[in-house]
Amino acid sequence: MSKRKPYNPNKAAQRTASFQRARENAVPLADDQIADLSIAFRIAFDLMITGHADEQQWSTCTVALNIALILAERGFGQHFVDDINAALEGAFRARVRAQRTGAWGYDGAAMTAIKRAFEIHEAQIENATRADLRAAIAEIRQRIDDGVVFEQSVSAIP
Repeated sequence: MSKRKPYNPNKAAQRTASFQRARENAVPLADDQIADLSIAFRIAFDLMITGHADEQQWSTCTVALNIALILAERGFGQHFVDDINAALEGAFRARVRAQRTGAWGYDGAAMTAIKRAFEIHEAQIENATRADLRAAIAEIRQRIDDGVVFEQSVSAIP
């Protein structure tokens, strides 16, 4: 004899909320959300190239580059993977130099590569859904856990 599940008076509301979240995750970000994301990594980039940065700005840029790489690998500009990897290599050089000198900044090749990668990333976030972006962040975290990605500050992403 099977027992019935107890009555849940909130079940309809929970389903409605779940469907709403699924619907929101299936659409691209709104223009203001795209602008907010772009502003964050563009400000950090500007601080990196003007010599007024610290590790936080480097981390903001590197997280954006890692997200761009994952999105490219998943079909959002797959032919740009090499460009994004070149940008990540430039970011790595900046970190190594900062550990040696204490100054956070990009070299000329890194500036060019990262600027290009950010242009690609802006196009990606205009076309990716929230679910795509969340999946990319989850993938970065998994790669960090696996020791595959050089970025330690993704845990700061909400």
